[in-house]
Amino acid sequence: MRSAKGSKEDYRKSELLVDTLAILTKTGLLQCVKAVCPTEVCDEEQERPSSESTTISKTELLDSLQKFVSAGGKVEKFRQNLPATKPPSLWDLVLVPNIDTLNALWRDRIIAEVAAERIDETAGDIMSRLLCVANTSNRSTHILSAACEAVSHAELIRSLKEVPAYLDSYITLLLDDPFCLLEQQPGIAGGMYICPYKKIIKHLLVRHAENIVQVLFENSGLRIFRILVAEGYLSCEALERRLLIPQKDFRRVLPRMVANG
Repeated sequence: MRSAKGSKEDYRKSELLVDTLAILTKTGLLQCVKAVCPTEVCDEEQERPSSESTTISKTELLDSLQKFVSAGGKVEKFRQNLPATKPPSLWDLVLVPNIDTLNALWRDRIIAEVAAERIDETAGDIMSRLLCVANTSNRSTHILSAACEAVSHAELIRSLKEVPAYLDSYITLLLDDPFCLLEQQPGIAGGMYICPYKKIIKHLLVRHAENIVQVLFENSGLRIFRILVAEGYLSCEALERRLLIPQKDFRRVLPRMVANG
Protein backbone atom coordinates (compact mmCIF):
# COMPACT_ATOMS: atom_id res chain seq x y z
CA MET A 1 0.00 0.00 0.00
CA ARG A 2 2.84 2.42 0.69
CA SER A 3 4.07 2.06 -2.90
CA ALA A 4 0.67 3.05 -4.35
CA LYS A 5 0.97 5.46 -7.29
CA GLY A 6 -2.70 6.06 -7.89
CA SER A 7 -3.14 3.28 -10.48
CA LYS A 8 -6.43 1.43 -10.90
CA GLU A 9 -4.87 -1.75 -9.55
CA ASP A 10 -3.69 0.03 -6.42
CA TYR A 11 -7.12 1.59 -5.99
CA ARG A 12 -8.75 -1.85 -6.25
CA LYS A 13 -6.40 -3.12 -3.56
CA SER A 14 -7.44 -0.20 -1.39
CA GLU A 15 -11.12 -0.97 -2.01
CA LEU A 16 -10.57 -4.63 -1.10
CA LEU A 17 -8.89 -3.64 2.15
CA VAL A 18 -11.65 -1.15 2.93
CA ASP A 19 -14.34 -3.75 2.17
CA THR A 20 -12.70 -6.08 4.68
CA LEU A 21 -12.44 -3.34 7.29
CA ALA A 22 -16.07 -2.34 6.65
CA ILE A 23 -17.22 -5.94 7.25
CA LEU A 24 -15.20 -6.16 10.46
CA THR A 25 -16.64 -2.88 11.76
CA LYS A 26 -20.19 -3.78 10.71
CA THR A 27 -20.02 -7.09 12.57
CA GLY A 28 -18.55 -5.39 15.63
CA LEU A 29 -15.15 -7.10 15.56
CA LEU A 30 -13.49 -3.72 15.03
CA GLN A 31 -14.62 -0.53 16.68
CA CYS A 32 -14.21 2.82 14.94
CA VAL A 33 -13.27 5.67 17.28
CA LYS A 34 -12.25 9.29 16.85
CA ALA A 35 -9.23 10.14 18.95
CA VAL A 36 -8.10 13.68 19.69
CA CYS A 37 -4.49 14.30 20.64
CA PRO A 38 -3.96 17.46 22.74
CA THR A 39 -0.35 17.89 21.65
CA GLU A 40 1.45 17.87 18.35
CA VAL A 41 3.14 14.56 19.00
CA CYS A 42 1.86 11.89 21.35
CA ASP A 43 4.53 9.94 23.18
CA GLU A 44 3.72 6.38 24.18
CA GLU A 45 4.51 7.24 27.76
CA GLN A 46 1.99 10.09 27.81
CA GLU A 47 -1.61 9.57 28.74
CA ARG A 48 -3.70 8.26 25.86
CA PRO A 49 -6.21 10.73 24.42
CA SER A 50 -9.84 10.20 25.20
CA SER A 51 -11.86 8.62 22.41
CA GLU A 52 -15.49 8.04 21.65
CA SER A 53 -17.21 5.49 19.44
CA THR A 54 -18.51 6.57 16.07
CA THR A 55 -19.71 5.16 12.79
CA ILE A 56 -17.98 5.52 9.45
CA SER A 57 -19.06 4.88 5.88
CA LYS A 58 -17.05 2.93 3.34
CA THR A 59 -16.39 6.16 1.37
CA GLU A 60 -14.98 7.94 4.44
CA LEU A 61 -12.82 4.95 5.29
CA LEU A 62 -11.49 4.72 1.74
CA ASP A 63 -10.73 8.46 1.59
CA SER A 64 -8.86 8.32 4.89
CA LEU A 65 -6.87 5.30 3.73
CA GLN A 66 -5.93 6.99 0.46
CA LYS A 67 -4.71 10.07 2.35
CA PHE A 68 -2.63 7.90 4.62
CA VAL A 69 -1.12 5.98 1.68
CA SER A 70 -0.36 9.14 -0.26
CA ALA A 71 1.46 10.49 2.80
CA GLY A 72 3.84 7.55 2.69
CA GLY A 73 2.16 5.60 5.46
CA LYS A 74 3.61 7.85 8.16
CA VAL A 75 1.51 9.35 10.90
CA GLU A 76 3.43 12.64 10.93
CA LYS A 77 2.79 13.25 7.19
CA PHE A 78 -0.85 12.24 7.51
CA ARG A 79 -1.48 15.22 9.77
CA GLN A 80 -0.57 17.57 6.91
CA ASN A 81 -3.57 16.35 4.88
CA LEU A 82 -6.12 17.29 7.53
CA PRO A 83 -8.27 20.40 6.95
CA ALA A 84 -6.72 23.57 8.35
CA THR A 85 -9.82 24.32 10.42
CA LYS A 86 -9.67 20.96 12.13
CA PRO A 87 -7.86 20.64 15.50
CA PRO A 88 -4.51 18.87 15.07
CA SER A 89 -4.65 15.14 15.61
CA LEU A 90 -2.38 12.23 14.84
CA TRP A 91 -5.22 10.05 13.58
CA ASP A 92 -8.44 11.19 12.01
CA LEU A 93 -9.96 7.75 12.61
CA VAL A 94 -8.72 4.82 14.67
CA LEU A 95 -9.86 1.21 14.40
CA VAL A 96 -9.45 -0.88 17.53
CA PRO A 97 -10.49 -4.46 18.35
CA ASN A 98 -13.84 -4.70 20.11
CA ILE A 99 -12.86 -6.85 23.08
CA ASP A 100 -16.45 -7.46 24.21
CA THR A 101 -17.43 -8.84 20.80
CA LEU A 102 -14.32 -11.03 20.58
CA ASN A 103 -14.95 -12.42 24.07
CA ALA A 104 -18.57 -13.12 23.14
CA LEU A 105 -17.50 -15.01 20.01
CA TRP A 106 -15.00 -17.01 22.05
CA ARG A 107 -17.80 -17.86 24.53
CA ASP A 108 -20.14 -18.92 21.69
CA ARG A 109 -17.47 -21.20 20.23
CA ILE A 110 -16.95 -22.89 23.60
CA ILE A 111 -20.71 -23.48 23.92
CA ALA A 112 -20.89 -25.01 20.44
CA GLU A 113 -17.94 -27.28 21.29
CA VAL A 114 -19.70 -28.37 24.49
CA ALA A 115 -22.80 -29.31 22.47
CA ALA A 116 -20.64 -31.32 20.06
CA GLU A 117 -18.89 -33.05 22.95
CA ARG A 118 -22.08 -33.94 24.82
CA ILE A 119 -24.19 -34.97 21.80
CA ASP A 120 -22.39 -34.98 18.43
CA GLU A 121 -20.96 -32.70 15.73
CA THR A 122 -24.37 -32.07 14.16
CA ALA A 123 -25.71 -30.75 17.46
CA GLY A 124 -22.62 -28.56 17.78
CA ASP A 125 -23.19 -27.15 14.28
CA ILE A 126 -26.84 -26.40 15.05
CA MET A 127 -25.81 -24.63 18.24
CA SER A 128 -23.12 -22.67 16.41
CA ARG A 129 -25.58 -21.53 13.71
CA LEU A 130 -28.13 -20.40 16.26
CA LEU A 131 -25.52 -18.36 18.10
CA CYS A 132 -24.32 -16.86 14.80
CA VAL A 133 -27.85 -15.68 14.03
CA ALA A 134 -28.04 -13.96 17.41
CA ASN A 135 -24.56 -12.49 16.93
CA THR A 136 -25.06 -11.07 13.42
CA SER A 137 -28.36 -9.59 14.55
CA ASN A 138 -26.62 -7.92 17.52
CA ARG A 139 -28.85 -9.73 19.95
CA SER A 140 -27.33 -9.55 23.43
CA THR A 141 -23.88 -10.75 22.41
CA HIS A 142 -22.15 -8.83 25.21
CA ILE A 143 -19.89 -11.03 27.29
CA LEU A 144 -21.93 -10.23 30.42
CA SER A 145 -25.32 -11.04 28.88
CA ALA A 146 -27.28 -13.70 30.74
CA ALA A 147 -28.62 -15.15 27.48
CA CYS A 148 -29.06 -14.35 23.82
CA GLU A 149 -32.45 -13.08 22.76
CA ALA A 150 -34.86 -15.45 21.09
CA VAL A 151 -34.05 -16.93 17.68
CA SER A 152 -37.01 -18.35 15.77
CA HIS A 153 -37.21 -21.84 14.31
CA ALA A 154 -37.45 -20.32 10.82
CA GLU A 155 -34.31 -18.21 11.35
CA LEU A 156 -32.42 -21.28 12.51
CA ILE A 157 -33.43 -23.26 9.41
CA ARG A 158 -32.42 -20.41 7.08
CA SER A 159 -28.99 -20.23 8.70
CA LEU A 160 -28.22 -23.89 8.00
CA LYS A 161 -26.51 -24.73 4.70
CA GLU A 162 -28.23 -28.09 4.73
CA VAL A 163 -31.06 -28.87 7.13
CA PRO A 164 -29.91 -32.02 8.95
CA ALA A 165 -32.16 -35.01 9.22
CA TYR A 166 -34.06 -35.22 12.48
CA LEU A 167 -33.50 -31.50 13.20
CA ASP A 168 -36.36 -31.42 15.71
CA SER A 169 -34.87 -34.42 17.52
CA TYR A 170 -31.54 -32.62 17.85
CA ILE A 171 -33.29 -29.53 19.19
CA THR A 172 -35.05 -31.72 21.76
CA LEU A 173 -31.70 -33.18 22.85
CA LEU A 174 -30.29 -29.66 23.29
CA LEU A 175 -33.37 -28.61 25.26
CA ASP A 176 -33.22 -31.67 27.54
CA ASP A 177 -29.46 -31.64 28.15
CA PRO A 178 -28.54 -31.18 31.84
CA PHE A 179 -26.21 -28.33 30.83
CA CYS A 180 -29.26 -26.30 29.69
CA LEU A 181 -27.74 -25.74 26.25
CA LEU A 182 -31.02 -24.45 24.86
CA GLU A 183 -34.29 -23.12 26.27
CA GLN A 184 -37.57 -22.72 24.43
CA GLN A 185 -39.95 -19.79 24.61
CA PRO A 186 -43.47 -19.52 23.21
CA GLY A 187 -43.62 -18.19 19.66
CA ILE A 188 -45.01 -18.64 16.20
CA ALA A 189 -43.68 -20.95 13.49
CA GLY A 190 -42.26 -23.63 15.73
CA GLY A 191 -41.28 -21.59 18.76
CA MET A 192 -38.35 -19.42 19.81
CA TYR A 193 -35.04 -20.54 21.30
CA ILE A 194 -32.52 -18.88 23.58
CA CYS A 195 -29.08 -19.91 24.76
CA PRO A 196 -28.74 -19.28 28.53
CA TYR A 197 -25.06 -18.27 28.63
CA LYS A 198 -24.66 -17.97 32.39
CA LYS A 199 -26.28 -21.32 33.17
CA ILE A 200 -23.98 -23.10 30.73
CA ILE A 201 -20.86 -21.36 32.05
CA LYS A 202 -21.90 -22.28 35.60
CA HIS A 203 -22.26 -25.95 34.63
CA LEU A 204 -18.83 -25.86 32.96
CA LEU A 205 -17.18 -24.32 36.02
CA VAL A 206 -18.84 -26.85 38.34
CA ARG A 207 -17.71 -29.73 36.11
CA HIS A 208 -14.11 -28.53 36.11
CA ALA A 209 -14.24 -28.03 39.88
CA GLU A 210 -15.58 -31.58 40.28
CA ASN A 211 -12.66 -32.96 38.29
CA ILE A 212 -10.19 -31.15 40.54
CA VAL A 213 -11.97 -32.28 43.72
CA GLN A 214 -12.01 -35.88 42.55
CA VAL A 215 -8.29 -35.84 41.82
CA LEU A 216 -7.44 -34.30 45.21
CA PHE A 217 -10.00 -35.99 47.49
CA GLU A 218 -11.22 -38.99 45.50
CA ASN A 219 -14.87 -40.06 45.34
CA SER A 220 -15.66 -39.23 48.96
CA GLY A 221 -14.64 -35.61 48.48
CA LEU A 222 -16.57 -35.45 45.20
CA ARG A 223 -19.79 -36.54 46.91
CA ILE A 224 -19.32 -33.93 49.62
CA PHE A 225 -18.73 -31.24 47.00
CA ARG A 226 -21.79 -32.19 44.94
CA ILE A 227 -24.13 -32.12 47.93
CA LEU A 228 -22.85 -28.70 49.00
CA VAL A 229 -23.25 -27.33 45.47
CA ALA A 230 -26.84 -28.63 45.30
CA GLU A 231 -27.94 -27.77 48.82
CA GLY A 232 -25.81 -24.78 49.77
CA TYR A 233 -24.83 -24.40 53.42
CA LEU A 234 -25.22 -27.51 55.60
CA SER A 235 -24.06 -28.15 59.14
CA CYS A 236 -21.44 -30.82 59.67
CA GLU A 237 -24.01 -33.15 61.26
CA ALA A 238 -26.56 -32.67 58.46
CA LEU A 239 -23.90 -33.21 55.83
CA GLU A 240 -22.73 -36.42 57.50
CA ARG A 241 -26.30 -37.76 57.60
CA ARG A 242 -26.81 -37.03 53.90
CA LEU A 243 -23.66 -38.82 52.76
CA LEU A 244 -23.70 -42.53 52.13
CA ILE A 245 -20.02 -43.02 52.93
CA PRO A 246 -18.27 -44.51 55.98
CA GLN A 247 -18.00 -42.10 58.90
CA LYS A 248 -14.21 -42.45 59.06
CA ASP A 249 -13.89 -41.38 55.41
CA PHE A 250 -16.09 -38.36 56.02
CA ARG A 251 -14.12 -37.22 59.07
CA ARG A 252 -10.85 -37.78 57.22
CA VAL A 253 -11.75 -36.01 53.97
CA LEU A 254 -13.79 -33.01 55.19
CA PRO A 255 -11.01 -31.39 57.28
CA ARG A 256 -8.61 -31.77 54.34
CA MET A 257 -11.07 -30.06 51.99
CA VAL A 258 -11.57 -27.19 54.44
CA ALA A 259 -7.82 -26.83 54.94
CA ASN A 260 -7.29 -26.65 51.17
CA GLY A 261 -9.97 -24.02 50.73
